[in-house]
Amino acid sequence: MPFIENGFIYFFTCVGVAASLAFGMIWLCAAIRILCLYSRWQLDEALRARKARKQLSRDEIIRLIEIAEQVESNKRGVE
Repeated sequence: MPFIENGFIYFFTCVGVAASLAFGMIWLCAAIRILCLYSRWQLDEALRARKARKQLSRDEIIRLIEIAEQVESNKRGVE
């Protein structure tokens, strides 16, 4: 009987290890997928910003920078 009991212990130990590895791979794949989706979103945002940058003239860019500086100075409480 000790052999059968040890066989059950070994069997369930192997099943537990295999299940842990399987679920670990699933979590790893999910994490990689989320990272890929996030990097794709960042790339799309960068391309959209680049396209918008090409469409702006120099004067518009200077005006936007001045507006951004005013907003930052208002946040700090500088008048």
